[in-house]
Amino acid sequence: MTASLGALRRRDLELLFGRCPEGVFAQALELGAGDGCQSEFLSHYCRRLLCTEYNEARLQRRSLPGVEYAVLDATDLTSLPEASFDLIFSSNLLEHLPEVEQVLVGLRRLLAPGGLALHCLPNPTWKALQFGLYPAMKARALAWRLGLGTPHRSPAGQVGNNPSTGTVQRSRGLDRLLPAHGQSGDTLAEFRLFSRSSWRSTFASAGYTLLHERELQFHSPYRLGCPEILRRGLSGLGLACSTAYILAPGNEVPANALHLLP
Repeated sequence: MTASLGALRRRDLELLFGRCPEGVFAQALELGAGDGCQSEFLSHYCRRLLCTEYNEARLQRRSLPGVEYAVLDATDLTSLPEASFDLIFSSNLLEHLPEVEQVLVGLRRLLAPGGLALHCLPNPTWKALQFGLYPAMKARALAWRLGLGTPHRSPAGQVGNNPSTGTVQRSRGLDRLLPAHGQSGDTLAEFRLFSRSSWRSTFASAGYTLLHERELQFHSPYRLGCPEILRRGLSGLGLACSTAYILAPGNEVPANALHLLP
């Protein structure tokens, strides 16, 4: 994760957890921990935190109190005990998983009574930017090949979002020019799949109660950059590129969820 993306993700967490007391969650699970940028922030609010990542080369094991690390695929968490976590967190992960509803059902099994899940996901605004800025990204890549500018370097161990699922079958036509972002393989369908109504339906089908949705920040795809003053201004106007969903496995509102709700 680049420094700018890491700072963006940390600001997302500040928006979500800013009212939480330290150590409010006894046992938490992070999916897709990657380089641990968000793990360090999460650890302040979790007495014990298990950070999981499918790619061992990507997983950075930072020495943090109460934090453990494991190489696990989010699509197969059967090795973890049932009802053992009072928080499950992921950021920009679910859209890359096949059979995501089935994955969510498996995660619900891991939530302890009174537990909750928090998933941050790209929304249609982000998809529109990805769609519209794709030519600019390709032009930048061409400039780099011509020796103009300094290319971004991927972190060590950077590979596909989930190699265990194989190569996504891309639809013909438009996707050859404007590739899809997630597991669907259909760039136009992602405008619908990334919508609130689509995720609401998926979460409900997996047996969750949606407690709250929160729009996060504005940012640009492809690391094209966005002036800070513009990003803050657009975010202040309510234009966001990702949405956080706070979920409970039952119909009651968990006590800890009150720290995350407006």
